[in-house]
Amino acid sequence: PPADLLQTLTNGSSRVWLWKKEVPAHLGVGPEFNDDGSPGDGPIWYAAAPFEKEGEGCLYNDRLTFTQNGDGSVSFTLENEGVTYFHVDEAADALGVERPAADQCYDYDVTGTANAAVGFFETGSGLSNSTGIGMEFGNNAFMSYFVNSSTYEIMSISEDEFHVRVVQDVDGFRLAWYHKFIAEDAIE
Repeated sequence: PPADLLQTLTNGSSRVWLWKKEVPAHLGVGPEFNDDGSPGDGPIWYAAAPFEKEGEGCLYNDRLTFTQNGDGSVSFTLENEGVTYFHVDEAADALGVERPAADQCYDYDVTGTANAAVGFFETGSGLSNSTGIGMEFGNNAFMSYFVNSSTYEIMSISEDEFHVRVVQDVDGFRLAWYHKFIAEDAIE
């Protein structure tokens, strides 16, 4: 990955990212591909309003840490206080619970995913509003919202903001989820 991307992501050592909950579409979903076959490039089906998930009690508590290690590699740790926000279609498979009526928080231990290796790759997705760089997390790690994927495309990254796209496969129907994060050091 480009050195400037790594610098921004890790601040040269370690950096914590939080949900940018105060903006519209900090969590949203759209098609992976439009009807004409072009890649979907935004959350056209649903976009969370500012602070919309506050009442869920777990999503906005998550801390996502990217660390640049001494050998130049990058690792990722999710701190979720033992609770994770699950997509409705993933809770039953991942947890063995009855399918809930809506997305919700469940007790979920992520300690086994701590310090997950992060691999970077060129996405080739064709999205014009993307950096063209993807991330693959080891240890089945994920970026806070559980949609059963460890592969993310970096849509944009700036000094204080980080936007990603993750594709979820729900029985062959593919959804593109969008997440917006802010650097913790930018709000302190």
